Amino acid sequence: MSDRPTNRRMATIQDTRMESPRRPTDETADSRSGPATGTRERPVRIRASGIEKSYTGRDGDVQALSGMDLEVYDSEFFCLLGPSGCGKSTFLRLVSGLLEADAGEIDIRTESDGDRPTTSMVFQEKGIFPWKSVLDNIAFGLKMRGIDKQRRYEIAREYIEKVNLTGFENAYPHQLSGGMAQRVGIARAFANDPQVLLMDEPFGDLDAQTKRYLQEELLSLWSESKKTVVYVTHDIEEAIQLGDRLGVMGARPGHIKEIVDVDIERPRTRENLDIARLEALQTRVWDVLSDEVQRTVEEQ
Repeated sequence: MSDRPTNRRMATIQDTRMESPRRPTDETADSRSGPATGTRERPVRIRASGIEKSYTGRDGDVQALSGMDLEVYDSEFFCLLGPSGCGKSTFLRLVSGLLEADAGEIDIRTESDGDRPTTSMVFQEKGIFPWKSVLDNIAFGLKMRGIDKQRRYEIAREYIEKVNLTGFENAYPHQLSGGMAQRVGIARAFANDPQVLLMDEPFGDLDAQTKRYLQEELLSLWSESKKTVVYVTHDIEEAIQLGDRLGVMGARPGHIKEIVDVDIERPRTRENLDIARLEALQTRVWDVLSDEVQRTVEEQ
């Protein structure tokens, strides 16, 4: 996990505490809509404008992103998906401050409420420290913020309970399954209370059953905290199950090709899920993605 403190500045990243433009009200929105498509107004939390990013590779420069424009709203669960190599993970790292864009600007609206980090990031790879216990891993971000030991352990234990790891407080990563280790990373991110949570395919290496279980745990934590989440995935069904809106990216150089509203009521449990609507959204997203995936395969 990577935490970006509130006072950090990159040349292309701005933290702004000014009043942000609000999304226009849509009085005719479907009554099944999630937070992103209903009548409730939300301020913009993240605005990316004209982002350009290239890498220097063995065979020359590779343009990862070009003309990347995106707005993510406050408390929104936003899923970003696209073909392999289209720059999804690169964009997350730009938002987190781990990378700097070549051109363009990323504005993150922050709240002046103490030392909360602006962003925390959960990677696909297990990003927890192998020499620290579950308790100390989850409390690590709080320790870096100067929270006293008693309070940070109280918070860490709360999240250990929330992700169903009670009894494993003193276990080390090598003693955990892959799913348990990823729950530690997610609990650490939420415990540190970032204003924006960035997730880079956190369940990509897990089996289907564990993945489904952790998706439900993640949604439970998100519905309780209402954090702004930007979640990268290759899985169309996962994106629809989790997201309020989907940003479908084109092949490299990456850009937003289409924004799709997920107008399926929450909670999206097996008992109340509108299967017909789910399938219609899957078809729509694949129609947007299929040509981009073909382009990616042909260029490999």
